[in-house]
Amino acid sequence: DGTDPKILRHASTTGMSAETTEGAIFSSPDSRDDLWISPANNHPDGFKEGVAVVKDAKGLFSLLNGKGELVFGPKYQHISEFSQGLAVVTILGTRKDLWFLKGYIDPGGNEVIPPAFAEAEAFIDGIAIVREYDSFPFNARFVDTKGEFLIGAAFQDARPFSEGVAAVKIDGLWGFIEKTGEIAIPPVFEGVGLFSEGIA
Repeated sequence: DGTDPKILRHASTTGMSAETTEGAIFSSPDSRDDLWISPANNHPDGFKEGVAVVKDAKGLFSLLNGKGELVFGPKYQHISEFSQGLAVVTILGTRKDLWFLKGYIDPGGNEVIPPAFAEAEAFIDGIAIVREYDSFPFNARFVDTKGEFLIGAAFQDARPFSEGVAAVKIDGLWGFIEKTGEIAIPPVFEGVGLFSEGIA
């Protein structure tokens, strides 16, 4: 991605043992294996919200703090970049038809919203879109940072809120709703974009 791994220089106190063209390798006292940090999967300097996403030799993800300590033992299949204090985490599903489950953690490693969704997007203005496995095709819903559903209804698809409205797909067509769930613009379009300066 063109990111110079040397921008991780301020993290040298964490026990970084080597730099590569793709990231940096740490030898953490909390793990028997080296941990790999990728700037492509995180803030440009590797750290955001005081932690960095790291991956061990087995491919499991954890968080590393500024002291070079693991916040928790590597256990997730993936951890996304933090957005508004939360990062999407992925675990293996618990049923044969559930390959993966996604939820959200805070920088302390607490599962603020336990993994239970087929898909989970980043938070924007305190709202994220999640998709449930068992309600297909009406599986797109909006949640707040506590995991509470903001709108009772589920939609075939949805886009993030922008300028107070969000695009949702109902019966194969797109329209727009307000944060209350009220229809702002009826679903009559085959495709839509996000609102910007009052125009979509």
